[in-house]
Amino acid sequence: MLIKEQCKRILFGGRNLSQWLAVGIEGEPEQISISLHGLEATLDVTKNCVVAALRPLTFGVGLEASLEELRRAPLSLRFEDSTTKRHLGEVGLMSVNVLTLANRRLALFKRGDYRNRYFSKLHVAARYLAQSYRIGQQHKKHDPYNLKMARPDLESMFLFYTRPRPVVLVTVVYRENSNIFPMDLIGPTDTGYFTLALRSTSPAVELIKASRHVALSGVPAAQVAIAYELGKHHKKQSIDWSTLPMEMTKSPLLGLPVPRFALDVREMCVDHIHTIESHTLFAASMMMEQRWAGGARLFHVPGYFADYCERIGRPLQKAGV
Repeated sequence: MLIKEQCKRILFGGRNLSQWLAVGIEGEPEQISISLHGLEATLDVTKNCVVAALRPLTFGVGLEASLEELRRAPLSLRFEDSTTKRHLGEVGLMSVNVLTLANRRLALFKRGDYRNRYFSKLHVAARYLAQSYRIGQQHKKHDPYNLKMARPDLESMFLFYTRPRPVVLVTVVYRENSNIFPMDLIGPTDTGYFTLALRSTSPAVELIKASRHVALSGVPAAQVAIAYELGKHHKKQSIDWSTLPMEMTKSPLLGLPVPRFALDVREMCVDHIHTIESHTLFAASMMMEQRWAGGARLFHVPGYFADYCERIGRPLQKAGV
C-alpha cells in the first residue's frame, strides 16, 4: 500500500484522485481567499463570486462597472492561501453580460485561460487523464441527466471549489407539488441577493418559478448520506414526504418542511430569474434566518485540495466519519 501511495504522489502530485470530496468544516472556511484583478483596484470577492452556469462555466460577480468597462479590462480571479499568502491559481474572465438586479448589477463572465499552481502542468494533465477514464466509464451508463463539462471548465471549477462550498437542502412548495433536494451552486453576492444556480432541465426550476419562495437548510457533515440520497429528487416534479429518511419540522416564517437536523434555516424570496446557458439563476432576498445547532457543516472540495491541506498540516475531516 505504501508503494502505491508513493506512486500516486510521483505520477499525480498527491494520493487523492477523487474529483470531489465531501468534508466537514466547523465555522467559516477562511483558508482560501479569492480576489479579482484587472480593474483599477484589486477586489476581494471571496464572498462575492458565484457560479451562474456549468456549461459553459459562467461566474457571477457583483460589480458596478459597465459591460464596456469590463470587456476592456484584463480580468482574472486569483486564489490564495490566506495564511501563507501563497498564490495557488488563477482563472481568466471574459465578460459576457451584466444583469440588473433592482438597483445593483451582477456581472457574468465566461472562463478564459486558467492555471492551477497546486501542481505542475504534468501532474494536472495526468490527473485529468485518470479522472477522464472514470468519467468515461460512468457515461457508458447513458444517464441523460449527466452533464459533461469541457476540461478547461472543469479544471477552473476545481480551483473555484478550493474555497470550500457549502451544501444545503432546498425546500420548495407550490400547491400540490413540493420537493427537497441538495444544492451547492449557491452563494452571496454584493448585489444584496443570494443566488442559486439550478440546471434548467430540472423539474424543480418550474416549481421555484411558480412558488418564488425557498427554504435553505444547512446540512451537518454527519448527514452526508441523507443529503446524497435526496439528490435523486432533482429528477422529480414532486415527492412523497412520508418516505423521507429523516424527521421533519416547519420553517419559522413560511412553514415549509425542513429537516429537524438542520444547522440553520434561511427562508428566501426569489426576486429575479435569469436563464444563463445551461442553468437557471435565481436571485433571492433573505426573509428570515435562524441558527438551530452547532457542529461541522457539509462542504464540497476538489480531491486534490485535501492533499494540499494535509501537506500544510491542516488536514480536512471527511464528512460522515
